[in-house]
Amino acid sequence: MRYCTSCGEKSGHKICKSCGVKENKEHKYCGWCGAPLSEKATVCTKCGYKVKPNLLMSLIGIVFGCILIALAASIFVGMRRYTRGGFDGGTFAVITIFAVSGILCFPFVGRLIKEVLFGKKALTRVALILRLFVVIALLFTNLFVIVYATGKDYVVSEDKAVTAALEAFHKDIKLDNEDSFVLNDSKVTWEDEPYNGEDTLRLIEVELDYSAQNKLGGMVRDTYSVRILFDSTTNGYYPVMDFQRAWDLNS
Repeated sequence: MRYCTSCGEKSGHKICKSCGVKENKEHKYCGWCGAPLSEKATVCTKCGYKVKPNLLMSLIGIVFGCILIALAASIFVGMRRYTRGGFDGGTFAVITIFAVSGILCFPFVGRLIKEVLFGKKALTRVALILRLFVVIALLFTNLFVIVYATGKDYVVSEDKAVTAALEAFHKDIKLDNEDSFVLNDSKVTWEDEPYNGEDTLRLIEVELDYSAQNKLGGMVRDTYSVRILFDSTTNGYYPVMDFQRAWDLNS
């Protein structure tokens, strides 16, 4: 708002610097144009804006905004923990849409629209209605993205892929001191395309960044890459060579 609702002076602050009264504590003047108001006025006769904010709608907007932002935050935290910090395009879109939709629900967005379009009553009304439709459209878009994402027949767990890669590493590599092994970091990448035309298989590349003692007792840092196959029918993670040998035996 541009004016103090108690004294009619230009303010723009929650507490008027002229009279010291909190915004909307009294409604003697229009907060948008500063015109005097009658005691029972609900709409300013000069600018046409409502005198008192709709507390119920403001509360509903705050509740919905908090819920949507909480959903975005929970998905963000959950996916960071589950995928070790990696996001695909669909997940990023879901988080962004929930966050933007939540922000648009808050009452300050409506006040900002009125402030920017002050004096253009028809355009202000269109913008406020459009804001509602944008939120609805974004949520329907999110629903489509979520349905599409959950329609995939596989979900790769980076933690399980790293575990399988570590097992393969200790099987293939003979360290001078196994107890000295330290995993510093790991990087997991995978292909969305089926492996060798098999719809249930996905190829995963795991790069292990590790340290271990050499024969002289000094710590040496190195990297080792392991190719893992994820089988969505069993939710299993297998080194490519082991999987290939099992495949050949069953063929």
